[in-house]
Amino acid sequence: MTERTLTDASTKAIQQCLDLARSNGHAMAEPLHMASVLFDGATSIGSRVCTRAEGAPDIMNIRKALQSRILKRPAQQPAPLEAAASNTLSQVLQQAKKLSKANDDALVALDHILLALYSDREMNEVLSKESGLSKKMVQKTVEELRGGRKVTSASAEETYEALEKYGIDLVQQAADGKID
Repeated sequence: MTERTLTDASTKAIQQCLDLARSNGHAMAEPLHMASVLFDGATSIGSRVCTRAEGAPDIMNIRKALQSRILKRPAQQPAPLEAAASNTLSQVLQQAKKLSKANDDALVALDHILLALYSDREMNEVLSKESGLSKKMVQKTVEELRGGRKVTSASAEETYEALEKYGIDLVQQAADGKID
């Protein structure tokens, strides 16, 4: 029996990364594909970081930079039936595991993978230099998103920002004039 090392959301992101690579005609999934998955959608970890981080770049600029790099990669025709993780993606995932252990987390969460992307030269260039989203900015924002909680269950990411997702901010509504 294998030991579980990833949260449900991380497992899903890896599968989406492999699917994205395959659908673009790439036999190998690279950190670039993973970054694209982590910044895709309004509720993605990358989107939440960009929304909350002070001075963070526009998420659309990051998505465009990632997409343009994916499209510049050589593609197979017909597309491969399966895509596999490249050595560089495997190294990023190993780095994410190290970050998880350093943070005393039981499982690798999406934020570990996002931070581990900065260990890849190309991703560091795209995220930090081209897009202006520094690793320090991401670290600080992830700490705020987590609220000091550790990753101890497969569904740990669902508890991030629980108050914002499921609560009602009465102070904000009063400030907006919606209630007396």
